[in-house]
Amino acid sequence: MPRLCNPNTRRASYRCVYVGCLTAVLLLPGIASAQTPSHSPQSNAAPSTAGSGSYPQASTSTSTFDDWVVRCETRPPAAKVCEVVQTISARNQQQQQSVIAEVVFGKITKTDPFKLIVQLPPGVYLPAGASVIVDDKTPAISASFTHCQQTCVAEAELKPEIIQILRSKTKPEPARLEFDDGARHKVALALSLKGLPAALAARDQQTQ
Repeated sequence: MPRLCNPNTRRASYRCVYVGCLTAVLLLPGIASAQTPSHSPQSNAAPSTAGSGSYPQASTSTSTFDDWVVRCETRPPAAKVCEVVQTISARNQQQQQSVIAEVVFGKITKTDPFKLIVQLPPGVYLPAGASVIVDDKTPAISASFTHCQQTCVAEAELKPEIIQILRSKTKPEPARLEFDDGARHKVALALSLKGLPAALAARDQQTQ
């Protein structure tokens, strides 16, 4: 389900971001890299429907572009909402791979600001926020934490020039996600840009 939520279905405390259930992970000092799931380019999943209680049924679909996934949801009478997502995983001291973060790009409607949303497990140092570093020439995208319940969620509105840079990243140059853990140790996770321009373009086409 999209992490971006429609104003007609959001809960007030969630500030228009859907909080999913990431695997609980203890953030350990010294984690310096992460693994992203391998995806085949443009592997489309069939739409599915889901709904419960008084909420209307939602039609959902996903499509994969290398290391990025486009997730869409339509919940009548709201408009279709699509987001571009990468899940970051890493191995702990027991060599078990667990989800650490999700990085999401998208917006609710055409008139809403384009946002970066970062989801992390509880235990991060909230005042430091979270940052996405695209490359050494581009200013870091700094996101502020808005709430921390099942997961900790940070948001940032993206300027048009930053969005254009993301759309132009055709070379698989590594980016990184940075934040502080609860002990105020800096954590840097590898963030793949492979497939991001194609995923952003596909998201645009599906929300026209």
